[in-house]
Amino acid sequence: MSARATSWLAWGLWLLCVALISFALLFYFLASPTPATDTPPTLTALFRILSLAFPTVGALVASRRPENPIGWIFCGTGLLTGVQAFASGYADYARLGHTGSLPGGEFMAWISSWVGIPVVSLAGALLILLFPNGKLLSRNWRTVVWMV
Repeated sequence: MSARATSWLAWGLWLLCVALISFALLFYFLASPTPATDTPPTLTALFRILSLAFPTVGALVASRRPENPIGWIFCGTGLLTGVQAFASGYADYARLGHTGSLPGGEFMAWISSWVGIPVVSLAGALLILLFPNGKLLSRNWRTVVWMV
């Protein structure tokens, strides 16, 4: 793939993450106030906006150094975080805010609960193993990457 195409792909993933987080915030604010949300809305909005740091750093690194997997790991982490946030907001709106207004609220709640679990641990492990140049220290570390 050319450098231009990888740059477009990286920034396209960033734009998708921004859209997912925006819709997640929209659903969150449309569903509140609900008794199930104990977190203040401003804190939730701040955490959602700060989660855009992953895809932003990923897009910057991947667009300039497409051969380095660190940028793509950050982009993937941001994408999965965006999917988790969107699924959570959708599920809250469909099940708690306006019951029965949207189909698939239970399914989105299931996605929200399962996507967030492996994202942080997998991304953290891979980033530690591949940092800073995107290569393992030795061939012996391949087993650890496959176990992750």
